[in-house]
Amino acid sequence: MGEVLGVGCTHYPGLLRGPKGYTGTVRMLMSNPVVSDRMRDPANWPKGARDQWERQEEEALAHEQRMIAAFSVLRKRIDDFNPDAIIMWGDDQYENFQEDLVPPMVVHCDEEFSDIQPLLRAPSNPWGEPVEKTFSWKGDHTLAKHIATSLLERDFPIAYSYKPLHAHGMAHAFANTLLYLDWNREGFPYPVVPVSVNALGTSFEVSQNGFGHLKPEMAGVDTSDRISPPGPSTRSLFKLGKMIREIVEERPERVVLMTTSSWSHSFLTRKNEWLFPDRETDLVHFEQLKRGDQHLWADLTSEQVEDAGGHEWRMWSCLAGATEGKTPVIVDYVDSWVFNSDKCFCYFDP
Repeated sequence: MGEVLGVGCTHYPGLLRGPKGYTGTVRMLMSNPVVSDRMRDPANWPKGARDQWERQEEEALAHEQRMIAAFSVLRKRIDDFNPDAIIMWGDDQYENFQEDLVPPMVVHCDEEFSDIQPLLRAPSNPWGEPVEKTFSWKGDHTLAKHIATSLLERDFPIAYSYKPLHAHGMAHAFANTLLYLDWNREGFPYPVVPVSVNALGTSFEVSQNGFGHLKPEMAGVDTSDRISPPGPSTRSLFKLGKMIREIVEERPERVVLMTTSSWSHSFLTRKNEWLFPDRETDLVHFEQLKRGDQHLWADLTSEQVEDAGGHEWRMWSCLAGATEGKTPVIVDYVDSWVFNSDKCFCYFDP
């Protein structure tokens, strides 16, 4: 019987670019008509947001250091577990999922993910590495095909692929995470099986890479005729995680089941005028997670998830299904007002 280690983390792109860029989205919106005149003035923000904005340099550095420390803890736990493979759930943001095909989820069966360039937009990356530097990570073709085959045979319809559909050899959710787990550049020897999920859901057509709806020309535009079909429900993702755990446990390998996503995202939270994440909803989910009640997430509707800016957070429903009945070790919960998203780091021992 295989052993499973559950892991949850973020793939926050800001960590690639350095703390000076953590307020980049908010700064872009300060002169953007998609935000009301009132909310473009920090004097009208909640006190917590004003405080973090005023102390942004100090706060961003602390934010960065907590994330680096948390990834270090997770890497050590993974190394101690010494897995044969890592199955990762992450979102695709107009990378391999574009207008020609938008599946709910895909198992990537590549032998290797090679010549990946995750630093192209990070000239000030923490390692001082050239933006054109390429990275390669091992896949696990055999395990990935077995996962896809077993899911289909158990009446769970899943798409799979043997190569990237578009130029992105690996979506940023996975590539960023692998970079962060190798912060000290010691190498990352574990084969990975990415499972991409359509996170943008009803926002796909308008948002595309996640920011299309924030273009200044979108101010006041009625987009009701451009609502896309929803992303997969939290219940279906919960079921996916649970089934993959069952499939893995039938095999002899030691496998990490990992979700990589921040929680509520400011630029997807309409009710906060795209400026702040839904901190209240995130705290409800965090309290549920701490108690081991993550199974409750399966009952959420897509409308509830997207209203809270949780388009990407829904990845955590996969981990919830894979860890049903277990209580996590919380490594850190890094909340935010003006740094785009709240981040949770945790693991579930076998």
